[in-house]
Amino acid sequence: HGIWIHGMPLNGDREKFTQGCLAINNDSLKSLEKNIDYKKTVLITSHDEFKKAKKDDIALILSSIYKWKEAWKVSNLNEYLSYYSKDFKRSDRSDFN
Repeated sequence: HGIWIHGMPLNGDREKFTQGCLAINNDSLKSLEKNIDYKKTVLITSHDEFKKAKKDDIALILSSIYKWKEAWKVSNLNEYLSYYSKDFKRSDRSDFN
C-alpha cells in the first residue's frame, strides 16, 4: 500500500493502472534510479508547474532554519520559541505556555 512511483504501461494508458500513484515516462524513471537515493529523497509534486524560487527567498529560508537550529543548540529558549506561531499546539493539543 502507499503511493508508488512507477513507469508507464507500454500502451500509454496510465489512468487504469496508477490508482493514485505517480506514473512517469520510463526513460525518466531510469534516470531517477541512477541519480537519486530513494531512501534519502523527498518528492514534491503538483498538478501545476512549480514557480522557480528566487535566490533571496531561498537564502532567507535557509538562514531562518540555521538560526532556529542554533537557538536550540545553545538553549536560547526564547529565540527558539519565537520561530513558532503563538497558536502552535503540542502533539497533545495543549498550548506551549
